[in-house]
Amino acid sequence: MISFLFVCSGLLLLLAVSLSSVPLLFVSLFFIYKLVYAPTLGLANSIAMAHVENREKFFPIIRIGGTVGWIFAATVISLLKAETTATPFIISGVVSIVSGIIFFFILPYTPPAAKNSTFNWRDVVGVDSFKALNVEGSGFKVFITTCFFATMLSTLYDQYAPLYFHSAGLERTAAYMSIGQISEVLVMALIPLLCLRFNLKTLMTFGLLSIVICNGEFSGNIFKRSVHQECDCRRRAFAAGK
Repeated sequence: MISFLFVCSGLLLLLAVSLSSVPLLFVSLFFIYKLVYAPTLGLANSIAMAHVENREKFFPIIRIGGTVGWIFAATVISLLKAETTATPFIISGVVSIVSGIIFFFILPYTPPAAKNSTFNWRDVVGVDSFKALNVEGSGFKVFITTCFFATMLSTLYDQYAPLYFHSAGLERTAAYMSIGQISEVLVMALIPLLCLRFNLKTLMTFGLLSIVICNGEFSGNIFKRSVHQECDCRRRAFAAGK
């Protein structure tokens, strides 16, 4: 299934790029592409978890491998100076198709955990998982709400940070933004050591505070740059009128 999804998502992405001159078709195809591609993230984790014997020891290493791949891809895009072109989409589509073909031959057979169970729409939609929201003292509501806003901030940063850096005159923005992934690798490497000293709730609190600090600093820089540009425009307008 994951091989099929990779191939389909790659084809959809390439098709969307080829029809980028038609905005409605491009957005529609890109939306379908995201729907097809999104399940591969969970499937990849499930396959890894199903076949890794010592999950606590080896899964973090596998996870770091994905981040290293992200850094490599960003560096390649920057070396090609392709941040503002369709090249990243084309590379992503081709790599997705090739990966799907390779995975078809090398990935082990991994049947669903509930293969012989009766089909139930409640399980598909995940209705029963919402029962955890009503468990007294679990704090699950706070956890879900916090993750929602943290993910929203991350998505906005990924979307608009390259535009900001480009407008600020910074070249090779993809490579510069991969510094965040480098710090992610370092943090994940330190987590086992930090777990010996702090509990999970404390570590998550530190992580959330770091998100607030980073986004606050980034927003402050954007605000100062906007004020500077506004003052510069007013100064030029005043000088021209004078």
